[in-house]
Amino acid sequence: MTGVRLLIVAALLAGLLAGCDNKPGAGAAPPPPPVTVSKPIQKSITEWDEYTGRFVPVATVEVRARVSGFIESIHFKDGQIVKKDDLLFVIDQRPYQIAVEQAKADLERARAKYDIATSDVDRATALVRNQTLTEREFHKVLERGGVIGGSSAGATIQGDYLVRGDTKGPDIMMTEEPNHQKGFEFLRHSAIDQHINTRLRWDDLDAVIKKYPTLLGIGLSEGTAIVVTGDRFEVMGKWKVAIHDNTQIYQPWEKPYYVLGAGDVYNMKTRKVEKYFNGATPAPGRGRGGH
Repeated sequence: MTGVRLLIVAALLAGLLAGCDNKPGAGAAPPPPPVTVSKPIQKSITEWDEYTGRFVPVATVEVRARVSGFIESIHFKDGQIVKKDDLLFVIDQRPYQIAVEQAKADLERARAKYDIATSDVDRATALVRNQTLTEREFHKVLERGGVIGGSSAGATIQGDYLVRGDTKGPDIMMTEEPNHQKGFEFLRHSAIDQHINTRLRWDDLDAVIKKYPTLLGIGLSEGTAIVVTGDRFEVMGKWKVAIHDNTQIYQPWEKPYYVLGAGDVYNMKTRKVEKYFNGATPAPGRGRGGH
């Protein structure tokens, strides 16, 4: 009997415990989740994106000034449209104005020197033509073994034929003025030119020698001289002397003259180089030479 009662009590307790659990059974379905519902809107939209970029011109033109200098003023703004002949910059003109004034002063000095030289030539030519006492005294000086010197036009007039004697200017090698064609004739059968280096006159005597083939052309460079003793002369100075000699044979590729330097000795009668500056003598039969 005791065993039966215990079983009943146990069964009763189990029933009570089961009655205390309010949870639904394992087979019950969960409630539906909440959902928000709206009607769709139909319209056109524009898709766009952001990018970093820059402007590039279709064509570019580089503008440069013909002269350099500091900019004095600017006459346009960045991005402004400009047209042909528009003023863009003004460069400081003061350095160029100073240079122009200096050039004008140099020109006036050169003109003054030219006027003086022309006057000297005219005066000397008149003395030659008139066979004055001065000319006769010059020749007496030479006869006594004295020395006569001259530079620039003063060197030219010592020759036989007077180059650049035209009163219209020194660029005329052979004047048509009859009283300006003869020099002092201290160096007979010669025509003397000067400043052949600084004034690019190397070829100027060619036309004279072509017209007067018996003449010996002597072109003197700046700062260069010849010391004449009898029929010979020696070159002195820092540059060259050009000898235009029509009796020599020149190759087609050669200039119709040759040059002598300081220390070279030349015989105007035989028209041969007798000695070079280093003491060497030309090969026999050769009349010309130089450095």
